[in-house]
Amino acid sequence: MDDGKDEDRPYGDYYLWLQILEHAKTASCPVVLVTSERKEDWWEEISRKTTGPRPELLREAKELSGQRILIYQTELFLEYALRRFEQPVNKMAIDEIRAVSRWRTEFEIAVNLKEQSTTEATEDKNFGTLNVELTRPVRNFTVSGHLDPRMHIVPQLTAHLVKGPESLPRHTVNVGTGTTHDFNIHIICREPGVSLPVGSYVFGYEAICETLGDDDETESAPGT
Repeated sequence: MDDGKDEDRPYGDYYLWLQILEHAKTASCPVVLVTSERKEDWWEEISRKTTGPRPELLREAKELSGQRILIYQTELFLEYALRRFEQPVNKMAIDEIRAVSRWRTEFEIAVNLKEQSTTEATEDKNFGTLNVELTRPVRNFTVSGHLDPRMHIVPQLTAHLVKGPESLPRHTVNVGTGTTHDFNIHIICREPGVSLPVGSYVFGYEAICETLGDDDETESAPGT
């Protein structure tokens, strides 16, 4: 169900699955996979109700690895684990996990990264743009970019919206990164009851490595 993604992103789940099976086979041990993935290529649904992992996956795991694979959705794993260790179930935390899982699924479908272009790309500086297509109205969305080559430390990052739909409401652009190889740009609508409109969004970004003192910490800088 990732067939509509660009570049090599359609194959991420497939490679992850193969790595899990290879690990189970090499280590000769069963594996527990905990995931927030919701799509039907992972889960069997009967009458719109999720009944468990797809039986094809469980059969394939047994045939290729010789081991048993258990697959849990994140909130159910947390609930089972807390009960097993006789800890109180935090319903608020479980509800939050469910909400985040739904949010990720919705935005994964709504947001399509069309292109990332760079004007400068070194281990110290990475400047460029992300061209994004929003396919349905949402209150906010996140798009991820890559830093290639990897930067030698976590960079200071800023971003701004270069171009958006004509009817774009008042909004804020924020950024985040905790690695030397990727980053996130967030756009949030600031008008109550209004959504970001469908259309093309172009974000400009600058990632710069700064040498900090021994007592300083390397953090991502918020953008506007």
